[in-house]
Amino acid sequence: MSAAYKNLFLTPKAGAQVAKTVLSPTTHMRNFLSATGFSLANGTLFVNPKLFAEAAATAAKTVQFGVRSPKAMEEYREMLELGVVNSNTKMGDYLSLLKDIGAVEMDQIMQMVCLKIWLDV
Repeated sequence: MSAAYKNLFLTPKAGAQVAKTVLSPTTHMRNFLSATGFSLANGTLFVNPKLFAEAAATAAKTVQFGVRSPKAMEEYREMLELGVVNSNTKMGDYLSLLKDIGAVEMDQIMQMVCLKIWLDV
């Protein structure tokens, strides 16, 4: 693949995709409004503040930094088996794009995929 194709087409394409998703205020507003709508529809928006605090504390425990605890790994494997996590159909597209722009090599992609399959990381 030529450097011109990589630098003039693929790198801006990747930047545009990130800008349209991760950096987009519209996306964040849509997510905020849809989450609020689901809360309203489920009747959980105006609930007992104590119940809300308990739910927020439970949700905060799911945020992780670093290596998962054994209990968290067990829960993650269960969600993996149920198809709740790692069900993104575009993952292969992103890995291919990273390979095309030279951000990662094919052996690194295979290592990532193998780690995800074998270690459920």
